[in-house]
Amino acid sequence: MVPPGFGHPQGHPEAYLALSSLDDEPTGLELSPRNLFTWLFHYLTGIRPGDPRTVFATQLPYLKLFTGNTDATVGELILPSPGTTLPHPVLTPASLQVDPEIRQLLAAGKPLVLVYHTHTQEAYLGPDFERRGLTYDDAFTLDQRRNMIRVGEEFARVLSQQYGIPVLHVRQYFDLPPDRQGVTKIGAYLRSLAVVEPLVRQNPQLRVVIDFHRDAFPESVPVSTAVAQLPGQGNAARIMFVVGQGVAGRLEQPYAPFNLALARRLNQWLETYYPGLSRGVLKDHNRYNQHLSPGALLIEVGEVHNTLEQALTSARILAHAVAQEILAGKVPATAEVRPTGAGTR
Repeated sequence: MVPPGFGHPQGHPEAYLALSSLDDEPTGLELSPRNLFTWLFHYLTGIRPGDPRTVFATQLPYLKLFTGNTDATVGELILPSPGTTLPHPVLTPASLQVDPEIRQLLAAGKPLVLVYHTHTQEAYLGPDFERRGLTYDDAFTLDQRRNMIRVGEEFARVLSQQYGIPVLHVRQYFDLPPDRQGVTKIGAYLRSLAVVEPLVRQNPQLRVVIDFHRDAFPESVPVSTAVAQLPGQGNAARIMFVVGQGVAGRLEQPYAPFNLALARRLNQWLETYYPGLSRGVLKDHNRYNQHLSPGALLIEVGEVHNTLEQALTSARILAHAVAQEILAGKVPATAEVRPTGAGTR
Protein backbone atom coordinates (compact mmCIF):
# COMPACT_ATOMS: atom_id res chain seq x y z
CA MET A 1 0.00 0.00 0.00
CA VAL A 2 1.27 3.44 -0.89
CA PRO A 3 0.59 5.82 2.02
CA PRO A 4 -1.16 9.19 1.51
CA GLY A 5 2.16 11.00 1.91
CA PHE A 6 3.73 9.18 -1.03
CA GLY A 7 4.25 11.65 -3.85
CA HIS A 8 3.86 15.41 -3.89
CA PRO A 9 3.74 16.72 -0.29
CA GLN A 10 0.76 18.93 0.35
CA GLY A 11 1.44 22.54 1.18
CA HIS A 12 4.65 22.73 -0.87
CA PRO A 13 3.84 23.99 -4.40
CA GLU A 14 6.39 23.25 -7.06
CA ALA A 15 7.89 26.70 -7.35
CA TYR A 16 11.17 28.49 -6.94
CA LEU A 17 11.68 29.31 -3.26
CA ALA A 18 13.16 32.70 -2.54
CA LEU A 19 14.83 32.33 0.85
CA SER A 20 15.16 35.53 2.83
CA SER A 21 17.73 34.35 5.38
CA LEU A 22 20.62 31.95 5.91
CA ASP A 23 20.95 29.45 8.72
CA ASP A 24 24.66 30.09 9.23
CA GLU A 25 26.68 33.24 9.74
CA PRO A 26 30.21 33.97 8.55
CA THR A 27 32.89 33.33 11.14
CA GLY A 28 36.60 34.02 11.19
CA LEU A 29 36.33 36.75 8.55
CA GLU A 30 36.90 40.47 8.63
CA LEU A 31 33.46 41.59 7.52
CA SER A 32 34.47 43.89 4.73
CA PRO A 33 32.06 44.01 1.76
CA ARG A 34 34.57 42.01 -0.32
CA ASN A 35 35.01 39.27 2.31
CA LEU A 36 31.30 39.09 3.02
CA PHE A 37 30.56 38.67 -0.68
CA THR A 38 33.25 35.98 -0.97
CA TRP A 39 31.89 34.06 1.99
CA LEU A 40 28.28 34.36 0.85
CA PHE A 41 29.14 33.24 -2.67
CA HIS A 42 31.10 30.23 -1.37
CA TYR A 43 28.34 29.36 1.11
CA LEU A 44 25.62 29.38 -1.53
CA THR A 45 27.56 27.71 -4.32
CA GLY A 46 30.54 25.90 -2.82
CA ILE A 47 32.69 27.84 -5.32
CA ARG A 48 35.75 29.75 -4.15
CA PRO A 49 36.45 32.79 -6.33
CA GLY A 50 39.90 32.34 -7.87
CA ASP A 51 39.81 28.53 -7.73
CA PRO A 52 38.15 27.25 -10.92
CA ARG A 53 38.40 23.62 -9.77
CA THR A 54 35.72 24.27 -7.18
CA VAL A 55 33.27 25.23 -9.92
CA PHE A 56 33.19 21.57 -10.93
CA ALA A 57 33.93 19.94 -7.60
CA THR A 58 30.86 21.48 -5.92
CA GLN A 59 28.55 19.58 -8.23
CA LEU A 60 30.62 16.48 -8.98
CA PRO A 61 31.57 14.74 -5.73
CA TYR A 62 33.89 12.33 -7.55
CA LEU A 63 35.98 15.29 -8.69
CA LYS A 64 36.68 16.18 -5.07
CA LEU A 65 39.12 13.28 -5.10
CA PHE A 66 41.30 15.25 -7.51
CA THR A 67 41.21 18.78 -6.09
CA GLY A 68 44.19 18.34 -3.79
CA ASN A 69 42.44 20.02 -0.85
CA THR A 70 44.40 19.57 2.38
CA ASP A 71 41.27 19.15 4.52
CA ALA A 72 41.54 15.58 5.82
CA THR A 73 37.85 14.89 5.30
CA VAL A 74 37.70 16.00 1.67
CA GLY A 75 38.26 13.14 -0.75
CA GLU A 76 38.60 10.51 1.96
CA LEU A 77 37.20 7.55 0.09
CA ILE A 78 36.28 4.53 2.21
CA LEU A 79 36.19 1.51 -0.09
CA PRO A 80 34.11 -1.58 0.71
CA SER A 81 35.90 -4.65 1.98
CA PRO A 82 36.00 -7.59 -0.45
CA GLY A 83 33.08 -9.91 0.05
CA THR A 84 31.70 -13.19 -1.27
CA THR A 85 28.89 -13.00 -3.80
CA LEU A 86 25.65 -14.20 -2.21
CA PRO A 87 22.02 -14.02 -3.29
CA HIS A 88 20.61 -11.17 -1.24
CA PRO A 89 17.74 -11.98 1.11
CA VAL A 90 14.37 -10.49 0.16
CA LEU A 91 12.68 -10.38 3.51
CA THR A 92 9.31 -9.01 4.60
CA PRO A 93 7.92 -8.06 8.00
CA ALA A 94 6.26 -11.48 8.05
CA SER A 95 9.52 -13.39 7.48
CA LEU A 96 11.88 -11.21 9.52
CA GLN A 97 12.32 -10.52 13.19
CA VAL A 98 11.21 -6.90 12.93
CA ASP A 99 12.08 -4.43 15.65
CA PRO A 100 8.94 -4.02 17.85
CA GLU A 101 8.83 -0.23 17.48
CA ILE A 102 9.22 -0.50 13.72
CA ARG A 103 6.42 -3.07 13.59
CA GLN A 104 4.11 -0.64 15.38
CA LEU A 105 5.01 2.19 13.00
CA LEU A 106 4.38 -0.07 9.99
CA ALA A 107 0.99 -1.05 11.36
CA ALA A 108 0.12 2.62 11.79
CA GLY A 109 1.22 3.42 8.23
CA LYS A 110 3.79 5.97 9.38
CA PRO A 111 6.37 6.94 6.72
CA LEU A 112 9.85 5.74 7.69
CA VAL A 113 11.76 6.98 4.63
CA LEU A 114 11.91 10.38 2.97
CA VAL A 115 13.29 10.70 -0.56
CA TYR A 116 14.08 13.95 -2.37
CA HIS A 117 16.29 15.26 -5.15
CA THR A 118 18.21 18.52 -4.71
CA HIS A 119 19.49 18.35 -8.30
CA THR A 120 16.19 17.10 -9.61
CA GLN A 121 16.82 17.47 -13.34
CA GLU A 122 19.93 15.29 -13.46
CA ALA A 123 19.49 12.53 -16.05
CA TYR A 124 21.37 9.82 -17.96
CA LEU A 125 22.57 9.87 -21.57
CA GLY A 126 24.12 6.43 -22.07
CA PRO A 127 27.64 5.31 -23.01
CA ASP A 128 27.68 6.67 -26.56
CA PHE A 129 25.99 10.02 -26.12
CA GLU A 130 28.90 11.94 -27.68
CA ARG A 131 28.53 9.95 -30.91
CA ARG A 132 24.87 10.86 -30.95
CA GLY A 133 25.74 14.54 -30.92
CA LEU A 134 24.81 15.12 -27.28
CA THR A 135 26.81 16.98 -24.61
CA TYR A 136 26.81 17.13 -20.82
CA ASP A 137 24.36 20.03 -21.12
CA ASP A 138 21.79 17.51 -22.36
CA ALA A 139 22.02 15.48 -19.14
CA PHE A 140 19.23 17.46 -17.48
CA THR A 141 15.50 17.20 -18.05
CA LEU A 142 12.15 18.19 -16.57
CA ASP A 143 10.72 14.86 -17.71
CA GLN A 144 9.99 12.94 -14.51
CA ARG A 145 10.16 9.68 -16.45
CA ARG A 146 13.87 10.26 -17.09
CA ASN A 147 15.33 12.37 -14.28
CA MET A 148 16.12 11.67 -10.61
CA ILE A 149 12.45 11.61 -9.69
CA ARG A 150 12.14 8.37 -11.65
CA VAL A 151 15.08 6.85 -9.71
CA GLY A 152 13.51 7.84 -6.40
CA GLU A 153 10.17 6.49 -7.55
CA GLU A 154 11.66 3.05 -8.27
CA PHE A 155 13.45 3.00 -4.91
CA ALA A 156 10.24 3.95 -3.10
CA ARG A 157 8.20 1.38 -5.05
CA VAL A 158 10.35 -1.52 -3.83
CA LEU A 159 10.27 -0.32 -0.22
CA SER A 160 6.51 0.18 -0.18
CA GLN A 161 5.38 -2.79 -2.28
CA GLN A 162 7.87 -5.49 -1.26
CA TYR A 163 8.50 -4.48 2.34
CA GLY A 164 5.43 -2.48 3.33
CA ILE A 165 7.60 0.51 4.31
CA PRO A 166 5.77 3.81 3.70
CA VAL A 167 7.81 6.45 1.86
CA LEU A 168 7.48 10.21 1.50
CA HIS A 169 8.73 11.13 -1.98
CA VAL A 170 9.31 14.83 -2.64
CA ARG A 171 8.93 15.44 -6.37
CA GLN A 172 9.67 19.15 -6.41
CA TYR A 173 12.31 20.77 -8.61
CA PHE A 174 15.04 22.53 -6.66
CA ASP A 175 17.42 23.24 -9.54
CA LEU A 176 15.17 25.57 -11.53
CA PRO A 177 16.17 29.24 -11.87
CA PRO A 178 13.62 31.95 -11.02
CA ASP A 179 12.31 32.06 -14.61
CA ARG A 180 11.93 28.24 -14.52
CA GLN A 181 13.95 27.92 -17.71
CA GLY A 182 17.02 25.66 -17.86
CA VAL A 183 18.88 24.46 -14.80
CA THR A 184 20.84 26.03 -11.95
CA LYS A 185 22.52 24.40 -8.97
CA ILE A 186 23.21 27.68 -7.20
CA GLY A 187 21.17 27.73 -3.99
CA ALA A 188 19.60 24.32 -4.69
CA TYR A 189 20.49 22.93 -1.26
CA LEU A 190 18.90 25.89 0.48
CA ARG A 191 15.73 25.42 -1.55
CA SER A 192 15.53 21.69 -0.78
CA LEU A 193 16.28 22.41 2.88
CA ALA A 194 13.28 24.75 3.07
CA VAL A 195 11.00 21.87 2.04
CA VAL A 196 12.68 18.87 3.65
CA GLU A 197 13.33 20.37 7.10
CA PRO A 198 9.64 20.85 7.99
CA LEU A 199 8.82 17.39 6.66
CA VAL A 200 11.45 15.88 8.98
CA ARG A 201 10.05 17.89 11.91
CA GLN A 202 6.50 16.76 11.12
CA ASN A 203 7.58 13.12 10.90
CA PRO A 204 9.91 12.46 13.86
CA GLN A 205 9.57 8.70 13.28
CA LEU A 206 11.52 8.91 10.00
CA ARG A 207 14.54 6.59 9.92
CA VAL A 208 16.20 7.33 6.58
CA VAL A 209 16.35 10.55 4.53
CA ILE A 210 17.96 10.16 1.09
CA ASP A 211 18.87 12.78 -1.49
CA PHE A 212 19.42 10.92 -4.78
CA HIS A 213 21.83 12.38 -7.35
CA ARG A 214 23.46 11.44 -10.64
CA ASP A 215 27.23 11.98 -10.68
CA ALA A 216 29.43 13.10 -13.59
CA PHE A 217 33.00 11.85 -13.96
CA PRO A 218 35.86 14.06 -15.14
CA GLU A 219 37.32 13.06 -18.50
CA SER A 220 40.33 11.45 -16.77
CA VAL A 221 38.12 8.72 -15.29
CA PRO A 222 37.31 5.76 -17.59
CA VAL A 223 33.64 5.50 -18.48
CA SER A 224 33.76 1.75 -17.73
CA THR A 225 34.09 2.52 -14.01
CA ALA A 226 30.46 3.72 -14.01
CA VAL A 227 29.05 0.27 -14.76
CA ALA A 228 28.90 -2.83 -12.54
CA GLN A 229 28.23 -6.19 -14.22
CA LEU A 230 26.05 -8.17 -11.83
CA PRO A 231 25.30 -11.87 -12.31
CA GLY A 232 21.59 -12.33 -12.78
CA GLN A 233 20.92 -8.59 -12.81
CA GLY A 234 22.78 -7.39 -15.89
CA ASN A 235 24.53 -4.03 -15.84
CA ALA A 236 23.89 -1.58 -13.04
CA ALA A 237 24.96 1.98 -12.31
CA ARG A 238 27.61 2.07 -9.61
CA ILE A 239 26.65 3.77 -6.35
CA MET A 240 28.60 6.13 -4.11
CA PHE A 241 27.59 7.32 -0.65
CA VAL A 242 28.52 10.93 0.17
CA VAL A 243 28.57 11.85 3.86
CA GLY A 244 28.87 15.50 4.87
CA GLN A 245 31.08 16.14 7.89
CA GLY A 246 30.27 19.81 8.36
CA VAL A 247 32.54 22.60 9.59
CA ALA A 248 32.46 23.52 13.26
CA GLY A 249 31.22 27.06 13.78
CA ARG A 250 29.85 27.43 10.26
CA LEU A 251 28.20 24.29 8.88
CA GLU A 252 27.09 22.39 11.97
CA GLN A 253 26.70 18.65 11.36
CA PRO A 254 25.78 16.99 14.67
CA TYR A 255 24.70 13.70 13.08
CA ALA A 256 27.84 13.06 11.02
CA PRO A 257 28.93 9.91 12.96
CA PHE A 258 25.45 8.37 12.62
CA ASN A 259 25.21 9.19 8.90
CA LEU A 260 28.67 7.72 8.34
CA ALA A 261 27.86 4.54 10.26
CA LEU A 262 24.73 3.99 8.14
CA ALA A 263 26.63 4.63 4.90
CA ARG A 264 29.32 2.13 5.88
CA ARG A 265 26.78 -0.57 6.68
CA LEU A 266 24.94 -0.08 3.39
CA ASN A 267 28.25 0.05 1.58
CA GLN A 268 29.29 -3.28 3.06
CA TRP A 269 25.90 -4.87 2.36
CA LEU A 270 26.27 -4.01 -1.32
CA GLU A 271 29.77 -5.45 -1.40
CA THR A 272 28.62 -8.65 0.29
CA TYR A 273 25.77 -9.37 -2.11
CA TYR A 274 26.80 -7.36 -5.21
CA PRO A 275 30.59 -6.91 -5.25
CA GLY A 276 31.66 -3.97 -7.37
CA LEU A 277 28.34 -2.12 -7.27
CA SER A 278 29.50 0.35 -4.63
CA ARG A 279 32.21 2.90 -5.31
CA GLY A 280 32.59 3.44 -1.57
CA VAL A 281 31.81 6.17 0.95
CA LEU A 282 33.08 9.69 0.35
CA LYS A 283 33.46 11.98 3.38
CA ASP A 284 33.09 15.65 2.50
CA HIS A 285 33.45 18.95 4.38
CA ASN A 286 30.02 20.13 3.20
CA ARG A 287 26.89 18.82 4.90
CA TYR A 288 24.27 18.42 2.12
CA ASN A 289 21.33 18.93 4.54
CA GLN A 290 22.43 15.85 6.46
CA HIS A 291 22.29 17.81 9.72
CA LEU A 292 18.54 17.14 9.72
CA SER A 293 18.64 13.45 10.63
CA PRO A 294 20.91 10.65 11.94
CA GLY A 295 19.82 8.62 8.90
CA ALA A 296 20.45 11.24 6.19
CA LEU A 297 22.55 10.41 3.12
CA LEU A 298 23.40 11.77 -0.31
CA ILE A 299 23.61 8.86 -2.75
CA GLU A 300 25.10 9.16 -6.24
CA VAL A 301 23.46 6.62 -8.54
CA GLY A 302 25.63 6.27 -11.62
CA GLU A 303 26.81 9.09 -13.85
CA VAL A 304 26.08 10.64 -17.23
CA HIS A 305 27.34 7.64 -19.25
CA ASN A 306 24.96 5.21 -17.53
CA THR A 307 21.51 4.41 -18.84
CA LEU A 308 18.31 5.03 -16.93
CA GLU A 309 17.65 1.30 -16.74
CA GLN A 310 21.04 0.73 -15.12
CA ALA A 311 20.18 3.38 -12.54
CA LEU A 312 16.79 1.80 -11.84
CA THR A 313 18.44 -1.59 -11.30
CA SER A 314 20.70 0.00 -8.69
CA ALA A 315 17.78 1.77 -7.03
CA ARG A 316 15.95 -1.53 -6.61
CA ILE A 317 18.99 -3.22 -5.09
CA LEU A 318 19.64 -0.30 -2.77
CA ALA A 319 16.04 -0.44 -1.56
CA HIS A 320 16.62 -4.01 -0.34
CA ALA A 321 19.66 -2.88 1.62
CA VAL A 322 17.84 0.05 3.23
CA ALA A 323 14.87 -2.14 4.09
CA GLN A 324 17.08 -4.52 6.08
CA GLU A 325 18.47 -1.61 8.10
CA ILE A 326 15.04 -0.21 8.88
CA LEU A 327 13.22 -3.45 9.70
CA ALA A 328 16.01 -4.56 12.03
CA GLY A 329 15.76 -1.25 13.90
CA LYS A 330 19.38 -0.32 13.20
CA VAL A 331 18.65 3.31 12.29
CA PRO A 332 17.43 5.54 15.13
CA ALA A 333 14.84 8.27 14.79
CA THR A 334 16.03 11.86 15.22
CA ALA A 335 14.32 12.16 18.60
CA GLU A 336 16.18 9.09 19.89
CA VAL A 337 19.66 10.49 19.22
CA ARG A 338 21.66 12.97 21.22
CA PRO A 339 23.61 15.01 18.65
CA THR A 340 27.39 15.08 18.95
CA GLY A 341 29.60 18.15 18.64
CA ALA A 342 29.31 20.22 15.49
CA GLY A 343 31.59 19.46 12.60
CA THR A 344 32.46 16.09 14.10
CA ARG A 345 34.76 13.93 11.99
